[in-house]
Amino acid sequence: MQDIKRRFMQDHSPEQIAGRLKLEYPDQKEKHASTELIYQYLYSLVSTESALKAHFRQGQKKRHKRLSGKDKRGCIPNRKFIDERPKIVEEK
Repeated sequence: MQDIKRRFMQDHSPEQIAGRLKLEYPDQKEKHASTELIYQYLYSLVSTESALKAHFRQGQKKRHKRLSGKDKRGCIPNRKFIDERPKIVEEK
């Protein structure tokens, strides 16, 4: 993990770090790390080491839990069904 931190401080992206670990240690699977694992590790260090925050290329995304439930897109508020329209409309 120190190798990941060192490379990140040299302004390597987590994608570059993950790729480089696979190239440098092809037979040692325990040294490989996915980009998601690298991001999680670095975000966990930001609270204790503020110098890391300056090396992120973009601001840390806020992750939201996906909520299930009724889809609210396309709902028309106070809609009236065609059966409820006035009779005068039939004569037009």
